Amino acid sequence: MKARYIVGSNQFRKSPKRDIGAYLIAYLYVMILMVALYDIQLLVKPSYSEASDTKTVKVPPAAVPAESKQVVVQVATPAATFKSLTRVEKLETYLKENNSPLADYADYIVEMADKYDISYTLSVAIALKESSLETAGDTTDFNAWGIMTWDSNGKRSIRKFTSWKESIKYHTALISNSYRVNMNKAIQEKYCPSFECSDSWVAHVTGAQKEINN
Repeated sequence: MKARYIVGSNQFRKSPKRDIGAYLIAYLYVMILMVALYDIQLLVKPSYSEASDTKTVKVPPAAVPAESKQVVVQVATPAATFKSLTRVEKLETYLKENNSPLADYADYIVEMADKYDISYTLSVAIALKESSLETAGDTTDFNAWGIMTWDSNGKRSIRKFTSWKESIKYHTALISNSYRVNMNKAIQEKYCPSFECSDSWVAHVTGAQKEINN
């Protein structure tokens, strides 16, 4: 009896063809996976120097010896302090620069100027004009301002003082008292001229000023 061929039976079916392309693709996937795993391993693996197998370990900054650090020291520069010269210091400097004997009395000149309410520079400025701050002429009369005096015969001469303090006080008071009156008189000529008012206007104004200052 002859064997019958049954359609659909596996026993007579041909072996399937093997797809080499599919194998190659699978092989490439495997290689890519291995390379990826190798790269990951390198990331977590300690590094080694090329010269030796000594492991390179990162040391925290605090552990680095002090001598190997580059230290930048910033020195705080103190704020510049500028001391304004006082009136006495300004006056003393000016008088010393001009070789005036009044330099030793700068503090007294300022003291008297305050007492008699005039500018501390006024008395010195007049001395500069009258006697070059007493650097020229007789210095024994202690008179740097050319203050004059008159005798009983009306003869005029340079007034002599016994000390610089005496002459400084005299001159400061002279400027304050006498010339303030003259200033008020000049004002009177605008407010109430002499042909209309007597000098009592000056006396009253000056008297009121003195009362206020007392």
